[in-house]
Amino acid sequence: MSLITVLPAVPADSPTIASLETHVFHDEPFSLVAFGPGRASAENISRRARQFAKDIELESSNDKGRLTKAVQGDEIVGAAVWKFVRVGDEPEDKSDEEKLHPWGLGGGSVRFCKDTFVRAEKIMERSAEGGDYASEFSFF
Repeated sequence: MSLITVLPAVPADSPTIASLETHVFHDEPFSLVAFGPGRASAENISRRARQFAKDIELESSNDKGRLTKAVQGDEIVGAAVWKFVRVGDEPEDKSDEEKLHPWGLGGGSVRFCKDTFVRAEKIMERSAEGGDYASEFSFF
């Protein structure tokens, strides 16, 4: 058995990481409600892969986030995502697709996502008392 190595992800890794993320979290009750029954569709996975690729490109020019991959041999076996909010940073420009469907195309509950993610972000802002904070972390 070969060792697992953690490396920075590159845009070409995005489809594999998006598929891995989808399938790891697919059967969780939270994912079912938040992202809906179509969350594992090819269209939704492709959309998430485009977002990962965009994030990786942005990472090279700022310090707002990190997407890393766990590799065993030539296979991606896991990934981790960290996103940071820096005081005074301008908000990122969102694509029309992200503005229209910020939580995917899976038929999930937009209200549930807003209640969970938007409210959580506001709580994190308050708890940071005006300082920088980690906005998101996920390992799969």
